[in-house]
Amino acid sequence: AGQGGERGGAHGLSAVRAREREGDAGVLDLVERRLLRGHEQVRRRANGEQVERELMHASPGNVSLNRTSVGTPAALAAQRVAAEHDIERAWIAAADQLRKLNDLVLPVSKTEAQTITEKALGDLRTVRRDALTRLANQLGMSAADAEAYVRGTDPLLEGQTFANDPGVLLAPDIDAIVSRASLLYTQVGDAAAKQLTEPKATPAPTPSPRP
Repeated sequence: AGQGGERGGAHGLSAVRAREREGDAGVLDLVERRLLRGHEQVRRRANGEQVERELMHASPGNVSLNRTSVGTPAALAAQRVAAEHDIERAWIAAADQLRKLNDLVLPVSKTEAQTITEKALGDLRTVRRDALTRLANQLGMSAADAEAYVRGTDPLLEGQTFANDPGVLLAPDIDAIVSRASLLYTQVGDAAAKQLTEPKATPAPTPSPRP
């Protein structure tokens, strides 16, 4: 009877260990399935993002626009228009500063002041066109479309103040374009202001030769 009990106990212990092994195998199988499912989700998400980039005609390195504010055609158009207006408002501020300087009594002649101012205004327009080109590229336009966009948009912005525009939060990459243009406007204006207000050096008198 004792031997039968021992055999029964051993058999029961073997059965318990077999069930534990089966349970461990089931857990491992469940973990493996979850890992595979997680990898598949990551792969699908990566593929979806690549498709999205292709639809936007943008390379992976260029897409950092905030999807919550930029995505639909209407949202992209709102960002574009807001950036255009910000670029022009900064241009107006720089041009107005030049005109105010010309109202002062300057150490240069009127002709020299006009030449300096016109060159500076031309440089400001170059900065504006460059900013519009960068904006077009950021929005995924082709080279031909970007050129046509700049050629058509730049003259429409000339002289506009957009004083009553509602505030629009720009996406980081677009805001960087506007900020860069504002900085370059300031640099152009500062250089012109220095030329307009800096007295010309008076040449030292040449000593007369002694008899």
